Amino acid sequence: LTLVRDRFGVRPVHYALLEDGSLIFGSEAKALFASGEVAAEPDLVGLDEVFTLWGPRPPRTAFRGLNQVPPGGLVVWERGEIVAQRRWWTPERASAEAQPGDGLEELLRDSVRLRLRADVPVGTYLSGGLDSSLITALAQQETEGELRTFSVAFRDPQYDERAHQEEVARAIGTRHHVVEAGAAEIADAFPEVVRHAETPLVRTAPVPLYLLAREVRLAGITVIATGEGADELFWGYDLFKEVALRELNADDPERAAHLLDGLYPYLGHGGARRGPAWRRFLLETGSGDEVLGSHLTRVEATAGVKALYRPEVAEAIGAGTSLDRLRADVPPSFAGWSKLERAAWLEVTTLLEPYLLAAQGDRVAMAHGVEGRYPFLDDRVFAYAGGLPPERKLDGLRDKVALREVAADLLPSAIATRGKQPYRAPEVSPFFAPGAPEWVERALSPEALAETGIWDPRRVAGLLRRCRAGRATGVREGMALVGVLSTQLWHREFVGAPVGAYPVEATEPRVRIDRTGRRSTHLVKEVS
Repeated sequence: LTLVRDRFGVRPVHYALLEDGSLIFGSEAKALFASGEVAAEPDLVGLDEVFTLWGPRPPRTAFRGLNQVPPGGLVVWERGEIVAQRRWWTPERASAEAQPGDGLEELLRDSVRLRLRADVPVGTYLSGGLDSSLITALAQQETEGELRTFSVAFRDPQYDERAHQEEVARAIGTRHHVVEAGAAEIADAFPEVVRHAETPLVRTAPVPLYLLAREVRLAGITVIATGEGADELFWGYDLFKEVALRELNADDPERAAHLLDGLYPYLGHGGARRGPAWRRFLLETGSGDEVLGSHLTRVEATAGVKALYRPEVAEAIGAGTSLDRLRADVPPSFAGWSKLERAAWLEVTTLLEPYLLAAQGDRVAMAHGVEGRYPFLDDRVFAYAGGLPPERKLDGLRDKVALREVAADLLPSAIATRGKQPYRAPEVSPFFAPGAPEWVERALSPEALAETGIWDPRRVAGLLRRCRAGRATGVREGMALVGVLSTQLWHREFVGAPVGAYPVEATEPRVRIDRTGRRSTHLVKEVS
C-alpha cells in the first residue's frame, strides 16, 4: 500500500501502524479513533509545536502514535511493515521545475481555469486584498454566467474589510455574499472548530472561515477558489519586510527604524505599544547567523502560551525541542541561501500546511462539505515564483511586485496597490464579553486545568485576571488565551484522561515508523 500526499499538503492523510503490523489510515484523526483500533493520546512535542509554530510539523501530529504523511511525501507499507518514507517533492526544487516562456498571467489564468472544472458551480472567497481579488477577477473572466463571491466581515472595525470587498465585487460584477462575525458567533462556534481542526489553536481566525463555509454550503456552492499561497510565493507578509529591514538596520539603523513604523499598523489598536523596545525587538531578534532568524519574532509571540505549562510538562518537552527539530530538518544548502529565501522556505513548511491550509482551510471548509481550491498553489505557478529574481517579489518594502503588475490590468487601482492587511479575528473579547458562554469559565476553572494536566492553574489565573479586567490587549496574551482554551476543548473532546496518565516520549523525533515502541490499546485481525 502506498499513501501519497499532494505537494503542499492541501488535503490531510493520517495513518497509524498497529502492534500486529496492520496499517490504518484516513483523512482525519477522528476516522482512526472511530475505528476503535487507535487510542487518542496526547503527544507533548506535537502540542509544543502548535504553541511554537502554530501547527504540528508532519509526520508528527498532536496525538501520540498517530502520524500524517508530509506534504509532497509518500509512505509505503508492505506485509506488516512500513518499508519506505520519503519526499517525492520539496519546495527547494521549485526553481528547477520552472517552465521558461510561460508568463505569470498566463499561468495564473490557466491555473484558475483548471480549478473551475467541476460538475457544480464554483465560487470564490473575496477578502478585499490583492490575492483573492486577482483570483476572483480571473475566475469571472473564465465563468459563463454569474460568479458568486463570499466574504467575512466583522462588527469590530479594526478587523473589518467589507468596504474593500464590496468595491471589488462591484468592479468585477459578482453576486456577493457577506457573513458578519461578532464576538458571540465566534465563541459559540469555537468548540466545533477545535473539534474539526483536531489540534489546539493559537488564533480564533479559523472560526469566521468556518461560519463562511457554512454560508457557502447553504448558498448551494460546494467548491470554492481562494487566494492562499500568494504571500508565501511572492513574499507578501510583513515578516519578509522585517527580514529586509534587519539587513538595512546594519547599515542605516535610523532609516530602518523609520520604515519599521509603517509595518503592522493594526498593532496600534487596543492599547498595544509601539515604542523603542518594540522597534529593537523587531530589528534585532533573529539578526546574525541564526538559520531560523526570520521566524523568531513569530515564535516569541506564542511564547506566552508556553510560559503557562506545568513545570513537569515543560521539563518533559525540553527547552527548545521544537526549534531544534526544525533546525535539523532544514535542507543541507540552507545556510547558503539568502535570508529572504530562508524565510520563504520556512513559511511554506511551517505555516502554510500546518496552519493555513489545515486549520483555516481544508478543516473548516470540509466541515460543511466545501472543497477549497488554491490556484496559487499550482506547481507551475510555484515554480515560476521560485525562479523570479528577489526584486520581482520584494523591492525595498514593495511586496508582490510581479503579482501587482498582473493585477494592475484586472483590478481597481486601489486594490492592486493596496498594502497587506493580515486576516485576523478577535481573540479575547468573544470569551470575556458580556453574554460569553458559560462553558468558558468551566473550561478554564482551576479544577478543569488541573484535570487536563498541561497548564499550571496558578499561572493561567494571572492571564485570566487580565482578560476579565479588559487589560489583555496584546498579541501574546490573546494567543495565550486561545492556546489554553482550545487545548482544554481539544483534550475534553478527544483524550479525556489527564496527560500524566500517558507515557511521555517528548524528545524522540518520530521520523521513522517501525513495529516497535508504538503503544496501542487495540489490535486488528485484518489489514484495513
